[in-house]
Amino acid sequence: MRKAFLSKRNMIAVMRQCALAALTCVVAAGCGTAASRPGQAAGSGPQSTNPPGDYPCAAAHLDVAIDAHAAGVAAGTALIPLDFTNVSTSSCRLSGYAYVSFATSDKGKRVGQMAAADRALPPHALLLGAGKTAHLWLRMVAAASLPASICRPTTAGGLQIRLPGQNATIFLAHRFLTCANRVKGTDILTVEPFQSGRARAGTAQ
Repeated sequence: MRKAFLSKRNMIAVMRQCALAALTCVVAAGCGTAASRPGQAAGSGPQSTNPPGDYPCAAAHLDVAIDAHAAGVAAGTALIPLDFTNVSTSSCRLSGYAYVSFATSDKGKRVGQMAAADRALPPHALLLGAGKTAHLWLRMVAAASLPASICRPTTAGGLQIRLPGQNATIFLAHRFLTCANRVKGTDILTVEPFQSGRARAGTAQ
């Protein structure tokens, strides 16, 4: 079991190294600019002031964007970094794994299966200062690499994101070609834990 675990970690690192020389735009039905439009919390907007102290980051206090400069593809998998910027005036805490899925629209239905958390990468609590940015990586298996009859390729309107312990969701508009069906034995979308700073292309950070 230990040997298989190391092989998986090495495979992910190699994929990211390949991504540096690969496409800088996510494999999707439509590619955005250097950073796709910031996501907003459903039913609320960013607040200018917050009580001081260390508390979990709320959706309303974050701007979320795809960092297309750091994104890439390798071995049939898209590597998609999401940047989370604290737009409040106080620090907050990010920890665990975000809940991520494809959706038809802000208020629309989920498309395909929920992202699987990569438990091989342990999460760490991050203190995100005002104006600072953290990120996470998504790994998306290309729908074109799977049998169409099983996958049933479809275009999603964006990503639906929910932070651990929060009820509010953030919708990030960006078109993705993905699978409408669950594909047995394959995690179409995988989410990694939060990391400090902005994503860097071709690295594991």
